[in-house]
Amino acid sequence: MERITPAERAIWAAFASDLYFGPTHLNELLALNETLQSIWEKPEHELKKIPIRSATLQAIVKLRTNVDPIKVLTNLQKQGIKFITRFDADYPALLGEITVPPVVLYIRGKLENKNHTNVAIVGSRRMTTYGKRTAEYISRSLAQSGITIVSGLALGIDSVSHKAALEAEGITWAVLGCGLDQIYPSSHTQLGERILSNGGALISEFPPGTPALRHHFPIRNRIIAGLCSATIIVEATERSGTLSTARAALDANREVFAVPGSIFSPNSVGSHALLKSGAGLLHTPNDILEALGLEMKSSDRPVTQLTSVESVIFATLSHEPMLLDDLITATQLTSSAIVSTLTLMEIKGLVQTAGQGRYVRSHS
Repeated sequence: MERITPAERAIWAAFASDLYFGPTHLNELLALNETLQSIWEKPEHELKKIPIRSATLQAIVKLRTNVDPIKVLTNLQKQGIKFITRFDADYPALLGEITVPPVVLYIRGKLENKNHTNVAIVGSRRMTTYGKRTAEYISRSLAQSGITIVSGLALGIDSVSHKAALEAEGITWAVLGCGLDQIYPSSHTQLGERILSNGGALISEFPPGTPALRHHFPIRNRIIAGLCSATIIVEATERSGTLSTARAALDANREVFAVPGSIFSPNSVGSHALLKSGAGLLHTPNDILEALGLEMKSSDRPVTQLTSVESVIFATLSHEPMLLDDLITATQLTSSAIVSTLTLMEIKGLVQTAGQGRYVRSHS
């Protein structure tokens, strides 16, 4: 049941619609022993009697002049955006436990996962092949176990994690650092729609029309961590913004795991620093499931029957990248037979390309 009336919800939407009014002003008003609706409706001379800062008073006066609350709420509905407040029953309980929970959330899609566990998977935008394969493996495995994968729809590890969850027919949520009417990066618009069509959600603290500015992403990252029981860092440089997600998770007393990487890779520096400071080392998805008291569920997909040529290729490949020429030499098969078979094996999910003419066996 909602704890605020429809009329009050329109006032909330009006206050939240102005990015520059901001949560600081809104929290100041919420601390008063009055509803937002009563504050909105006060004449200016009455507003001056309220114990608020002059900047907040001026912001209210300006907002009332320029904004129609009903129109704001109607426009959100037309865009298919759900607007919830911190006092609504469907506000995510875990998110409400963090130090500074969002006052409002804008949502497209569904947050109906009361029987599921949420896990964040985040990492470098400039991922390595190792990072890509690791994120795919972890996300796919956890999604198959019924866990909702949460990330930021960014380039690199974030998008790979979303895609792997979708390929496993799992649920995934994307938290944006901009308004829900403008996906960032724009190249991920289609991915956002796939997330929605598969029963997932796009989430933002920022009102529609808000651009993706650099300082929005640390703000966004605390929501990713706050929605989840655990956060996994796949790759992070020494100064990676990804580390702010880990810090937010630690501040909220949530589990934090990091995937170890090569000592020669800059993308391992931040992850290894987390491990040194006490983050859990994630070697397999079972590590995080055990920490959360869950069990790995096997995939319902049927086991693929291998042809004789596929069996030879699969037995020769490992989880370390192998050049096509070396594969031909090792198997003694013709190049045409191997190339055509590899294509079919990729479709079946048995092998993956590792770039630069190299192949690896897919994680089972």
